[in-house]
Amino acid sequence: MTVNDMADLIYIYDATKELQDIANASNIAFSYCKGILGELSRVTNVIAHNSLLYDEQQDFENQRLGLVLNDSHMLAEERAKILFCVEG
Repeated sequence: MTVNDMADLIYIYDATKELQDIANASNIAFSYCKGILGELSRVTNVIAHNSLLYDEQQDFENQRLGLVLNDSHMLAEERAKILFCVEG
């Protein structure tokens, strides 16, 4: 996997989070583990297992991977470089 591949996955991750936020704000009932949004959320596992920051021993949201991935102030490309521990 390349940094560009990771950036593409992060774009999908961001879009999925936005869809989940819209669904929650609209009180649309859905199951995180079922349906289209549940299937799209699988991208998180692909990102995690391909990141050098992934730590199976920690809760996703509390580890550096989760913090970087959820930082909406950075571009997807910037986050991909951090997840791959690439400088520049």
